[in-house]
Amino acid sequence: LGDGIIVVDESFSDARRTDAHSWNLFFAIDFHFPNPRFPDQGLKSTQYLQTSSPTIKFDDRLSIEANSGTFDNIDIISGVCLFNGYLLKSSICNPESGKFDVEILRQARPTFHELEYISRSSTAIADIVGVLVSTSQVQGVQTPVSIGLDVPSFHYYHSAITAFDNGICTAEEALQWCEAVDLRHDQISHVFTAAVHHQLRRRGIEDSKYSIRVSTKATHMAFSLKSALRDRKIASFDLVLRILDTEDTGFWRSFYQLIPVKERPKDLSELGYLFYVFMVVKLALTGRSSIESISAPKVRVDCSRQASTETSKPRRLIVSIDDPAERRIYSKSQDLLRILRQSSGSPTDSALVEVYMCRRFFVNGNRTRARLYHHDTIPALPRLSYFPECSICQNKQVEPLDVVCQLYGVEFAKNIQSWFSEAGL
Repeated sequence: LGDGIIVVDESFSDARRTDAHSWNLFFAIDFHFPNPRFPDQGLKSTQYLQTSSPTIKFDDRLSIEANSGTFDNIDIISGVCLFNGYLLKSSICNPESGKFDVEILRQARPTFHELEYISRSSTAIADIVGVLVSTSQVQGVQTPVSIGLDVPSFHYYHSAITAFDNGICTAEEALQWCEAVDLRHDQISHVFTAAVHHQLRRRGIEDSKYSIRVSTKATHMAFSLKSALRDRKIASFDLVLRILDTEDTGFWRSFYQLIPVKERPKDLSELGYLFYVFMVVKLALTGRSSIESISAPKVRVDCSRQASTETSKPRRLIVSIDDPAERRIYSKSQDLLRILRQSSGSPTDSALVEVYMCRRFFVNGNRTRARLYHHDTIPALPRLSYFPECSICQNKQVEPLDVVCQLYGVEFAKNIQSWFSEAGL
């Protein structure tokens, strides 16, 4: 654990108090993964992270001591938004023509946000998963780590559906817009998965020690929304809720019952946001992981303060790794997990540890203190105003790959360029 650093991000409404707010503190943490064959040539990595959890105590640790609690499952969850704010907005109303323009999404190149976020989060995921797996191996336990990548798709449909409802576009154009989002979902999913796999292998973590799953775009909600557009109609909000309520696994129904009536979504936009929370809380509703052998040894955690009666339920450790801009998702998830733990029908005893990554790339000095997703200049390229190592580079146009190269290295920049190319971007 290294020195703390202070940064300014979009999480604060009072700029005068950012220097004193605990949410604005990130700590340097050094990770070291030795090479078994060449101990002096192992990989070293430094992350600037902030962690938060109301249920995990400071001195809790993974162990195999007697009379300690047990984590039956370890889940990592992260996600990435598609495109950037400008591209999505201009595709609904082209700033030049004033018309609906799906080609803006179809022709969109990889954005600063997509490239930088995948680069930043894949290294953080690999470092944290690497420590969890390595610790388990040293202690002789076999619990696999499941990594969930939440890549949106139907979450964005409401923009095109609203445009159709307002007469801005036809039903066919709205459907094409949704399909362009689905394609980007597949492309970003490919790159994100490849990046995480690559970073884990660099740390010597075998594929058998973890699994990666990506959120699906083929949901009942997505099907109902697009089916209505094919019929030149709009699926009613109540119909979508009824479809979700009849979902086979019952996870959505159990999740929705946790939400106070006055806080439930009132339209598709709010429902799309709620799905991000659902992806977190759903982990606590699933009980035993399908990838876990019932007879396998467990990862134990030193939590002797917890009542022994709780060990009758599977214990699940959920670690979210995300940008500080997404704090609202995990704060809401903590509230619902608290309600779930107090319920007698809770299938698991789940703890959520929130991990936030320090931002490393800013546009225009981050004067408006908005997230990079909204500062991203693509399709235009910004210019570098100051570069102390090279006076010639000043005022040059900056490509997204330039940022990755400077922050995460030439080798990783070449790799991520290759993965985007494989995905058709």
